Amino acid sequence: VIYGLNPKAVAARMARRTYGIDCRTPFDEIIHKPDKRVFNEEKQAYFAEDSFSVFVNAKDSIKCDQEVEKSFNVSTADQESMAFPIYSCSHRNPIYTDEDGVRREGTLDVDIPGSGLGRSATVKMQFGRTQITITATNESGKQVETKLQFAAADVHASTRDGSGLLAFSTLALS
Repeated sequence: VIYGLNPKAVAARMARRTYGIDCRTPFDEIIHKPDKRVFNEEKQAYFAEDSFSVFVNAKDSIKCDQEVEKSFNVSTADQESMAFPIYSCSHRNPIYTDEDGVRREGTLDVDIPGSGLGRSATVKMQFGRTQITITATNESGKQVETKLQFAAADVHASTRDGSGLLAFSTLALS
């Protein structure tokens, strides 16, 4: 009730789950499994596929309106869009999105104009209230945003421009 009257009355929350996205990261023999190693011809480098890029870990203290932002590069010179599959799990520091207990919550897509390998998009997750706001922004400033509303048994999600959202399941903050 206090939160409903004054959301700023709750200074911090504890994340019940780890949240992040699926991406490819530079392959490291010490960290990554050999079967996750893929070669990118255009970049002439090895990457680990199905990597879990963590934005917040389970049991982390999250301040009201805390934001975490990360930038991701295109994989190919002719790539026209970037998909950001959103994942969660109950344990801390997952390495891969296909580990036990990791579940896909949805996907956010953003168009990537132009061509070349130097292009990128930024993903920002805002935590600490009764929802997580996830925004993907391309280099020209176009944004696709999703808000995940936490209810007792379901999540109501909407996007600002009506694109980029697949099905979402229940997400949880304490």
